[in-house]
Amino acid sequence: YEGASNKIWQFMFPPSGSEGNYTIIKAENDGEVTFSNGANVAMANYPNNDPNNPLHHIQFEGIRWIGSVSFSHMHHAKFFRCAFVGDVGDGNSTAFAVGYGSHHILLEDCISYGKGRYQFLIYLSSEVILRRCVARQDYANRDIASSMPIAVFSIYSSHNVEVQNCISIDGDQPQYWHDIPRSEEHTSEL
Repeated sequence: YEGASNKIWQFMFPPSGSEGNYTIIKAENDGEVTFSNGANVAMANYPNNDPNNPLHHIQFEGIRWIGSVSFSHMHHAKFFRCAFVGDVGDGNSTAFAVGYGSHHILLEDCISYGKGRYQFLIYLSSEVILRRCVARQDYANRDIASSMPIAVFSIYSSHNVEVQNCISIDGDQPQYWHDIPRSEEHTSEL
C-alpha cells in the first residue's frame, strides 16, 4: 500500500475492538504487506475527535511499515511480528513511537531499523511491554541546535514499562550518527 490515501490516521482509524475481541489487522504472510510512501500510521488524535473514546483493542500482525509509526491516546494495542523501517534521518524522527497517555501496549517479535533518532520510543505512556524485539540504528542526524540524544530503545517519562529479551544489533557504526561531538579525545575511545 502506498501514498497518503492509505495512511491510517485521525478520521481513518480501524474500529476499536473489545476485551476478548480485538480488531485484527493481519498480513496473510508476515512481512509481505508493506505500507510506504506516506501510507504510514499516525494515530495522534481520538477517533472522531472524541477524547472520551480513544482507540482501543487493536492488534497488528506481520505488517511492515516504511516511515514513521506513531500512536497516542490509545490503549490495549498489540503488535506481533511487525517491522518498522525509519526513512527520515534528520531531526526528531523515529521508526516506532507510542506516547501521550497510551497504555497497555504490547510489542512482540518486532524489528526496527533504518534512519531516525530513535528506533523504539515509549513516551508518556504506561503498562508497555517490548518482548523479543530487535533493533538496528543505521543512520541518525539529530538537530544540531537542540543536542537531542540518539537511542535504539528509549523509555522516556513513562512508567510500568518492561523491555524483555530485546537486543540492539550492529551499533558499532558511529560514522553514520551525525552531529555527535567527535574530538580527538572522544574518537580514541570508540
